[in-house]
Amino acid sequence: MYINSLMQVVNEDKYAKREINSRIWKDLSECKNLSPVLDKLKAEILNWKAKYRDYWPTKRERCYTLGQYNNTPDIMTYIAVGAMKSSQGKPVPIHGMVEYVARRLEGFDDHMDAVRTASELIAVGANSDLYDTIAARDSETGSLMIRSRWSLDLSTEQYIADTMYLPPMLCPPNEITNNTTSGYLNPVAESVILKPHNHHNKPTGLDALNIANSVAFELDEFVLNNYEETPTKLLDTVEKVKNFQLLKNSSKKVYKMLKNQGNLFWFSWRFDKRGRMYSQGYHVNIQSTEYKKALISLSRKEHVSIQRSAP
Repeated sequence: MYINSLMQVVNEDKYAKREINSRIWKDLSECKNLSPVLDKLKAEILNWKAKYRDYWPTKRERCYTLGQYNNTPDIMTYIAVGAMKSSQGKPVPIHGMVEYVARRLEGFDDHMDAVRTASELIAVGANSDLYDTIAARDSETGSLMIRSRWSLDLSTEQYIADTMYLPPMLCPPNEITNNTTSGYLNPVAESVILKPHNHHNKPTGLDALNIANSVAFELDEFVLNNYEETPTKLLDTVEKVKNFQLLKNSSKKVYKMLKNQGNLFWFSWRFDKRGRMYSQGYHVNIQSTEYKKALISLSRKEHVSIQRSAP
């Protein structure tokens, strides 16, 4: 089990979000055609900050906080990576990018101030031609959308699909002892409640999480060897076909990794704000598609006998 723990630490480093962000930024910064666009994005941010005297008091305070705690190149990186990570060429609701940027802005005691500031920066950043904003009245969903105007290298897109989600754990998760304890081995102050704005320190059923975390699983080799994963929705565009293939390829890599490392794994579970429990992960998850559900079996097998009652 010690070897499994070491492999788990390696996996957590490999699938860390910071590595994805660095890979995206490397792609963007090395693209010569994109250099003028990034320069314009930087200029738009500086221009927004320079106008702070014209803003109303609360906005002026937010602008001052932004300048005191955040460097312009960092802000530019957050916006550029957020746009490419969220959209990748297809229209998506803007809130994902806003939250991505807001969570990285420092100095704001009120998260909503960070959200407001991120929203305004993203709005002015659209003038850079890095991405488009689509008004709610013009979008298919009736909500404000963004669409990046640039595409990442295909190898980078596959890397993102491969490392977007942590795979199941190769050893039993750490014990959950409070509302900011993670089951993963690398020390992370992670809320046991999904989505940062839902976090609280009130009593929570931590014992239920620990029980769920203690259950070991394995891949069902009959399903794995005899059935192919198929889409659950109509793939009516080239983009949808590509995205499904990227995730299918990445899922196969996770299946192979789990088999090569003993085919024994555990899920790390968390609550939503209503107390429902969710197993973390995408490629292997018992709350996913029918195929992914069928792919998972309990590691500890027991015979179940059924006795018929007398008529």
